[in-house]
Amino acid sequence: MEIVYILRRIEDDGYSYLSNKTFNFLKQKCNMASTFKVSDMMEFKSEQDAESYLALHNNLRGLIEVVKVIKR
Repeated sequence: MEIVYILRRIEDDGYSYLSNKTFNFLKQKCNMASTFKVSDMMEFKSEQDAESYLALHNNLRGLIEVVKVIKR
């Protein structure tokens, strides 16, 4: 079991997740598998790492939360 952190933006109609491929948020659709692979999510080793990344990239805007994720 591994704990990682991701950045998720809250939107009116759901969430979008920070991608390690585009370095931008990608929208979650009803069928997430068709639009976004879980392996494409940018992962951080700590909450502080995620917050530091967000502080350095001020082009990422909106209601953004750091989410703790357990990988099994």
